[in-house]
Amino acid sequence: IGTLRGGLNRLLRRQVLSYTQAQGLVFSTAYAIREAKDGSLLLAGSGGLNRLRGQALEQMREQEGLAATSLRSVVEGPDGALYVAIYRQGVQCLHKGRSKLYTEADGLPNHNVRGITLDGAGRLW
Repeated sequence: IGTLRGGLNRLLRRQVLSYTQAQGLVFSTAYAIREAKDGSLLLAGSGGLNRLRGQALEQMREQEGLAATSLRSVVEGPDGALYVAIYRQGVQCLHKGRSKLYTEADGLPNHNVRGITLDGAGRLW
């Protein structure tokens, strides 16, 4: 459960477990939660990207390669590439140490991307 200024929360057996910046989230507002192919959770928010593996939170911010940190959505491609929708920037693809930012110059109608997803054939929408 992603919340405004309340981080990430899990409801289990009528109890809420919260992950906030105190536990290692890079954001306080969670905009998107997606399950990765390896079962971890990809978390996009107002301060970057986290991956939750078990109880451990990995962080990704600008110093780790993001073009900006105000993320709106995230999805993992069939090849393991991460695609992130970045507020007022476009869509960034991160794969095997490389990065590509897709913007209006690449054909997007504008740079204010709010959401991304993959269809059953692995095509990015």
